[in-house]
Amino acid sequence: MEARTQAALRHIENFPGAKVATVAREFGVTRDRLRCRLQGRPPKIGQRARNTRLSQPEEKALCRYIDRLDNVNLAVRVEFVTGAANCILRGGLARVALLPWG
Repeated sequence: MEARTQAALRHIENFPGAKVATVAREFGVTRDRLRCRLQGRPPKIGQRARNTRLSQPEEKALCRYIDRLDNVNLAVRVEFVTGAANCILRGGLARVALLPWG
């Protein structure tokens, strides 16, 4: 899909009078995709997903935590990973309530 879009963009550069809808039809891409690219919008490939909450360093930290659990032969349970991710998202260590003895 991206190769066809790039070819259509090159065609429009070579023939500036060409209609976008006609070129899109010839190259098998949608008119809207081609028009948006002509307006300067970058392709979605390579962009970070909008629905991710963890940054790259945070995600790497979570992966290291999972690897550590696996290395000490602890079961990597969903609750552990969810708790660690939520702790990272809160921005610090989990608060532990200390109970008085006795």
